[in-house]
Amino acid sequence: MLITSTSSTCNSRIECLWVEVGTQFAQRWRAFFTQLENYHGLRPNIPSHIWLLQTLFLGKINQDCSDFQAE
Repeated sequence: MLITSTSSTCNSRIECLWVEVGTQFAQRWRAFFTQLENYHGLRPNIPSHIWLLQTLFLGKINQDCSDFQAE
């Protein structure tokens, strides 16, 4: 059996996009929510905390996502 090694050129654009999503978009929000957990008592296992996060930040997250898409 002959096995050849090839690079994933078909996926390289999407792989790069996911890196950008992680570094330019998701990482900032993750750091923010981690700070809320570590320093301000946010508990993600409490439904009312998740509801409050959605109420306060979902619009801003969606706007940041739209801004990222437009770049």
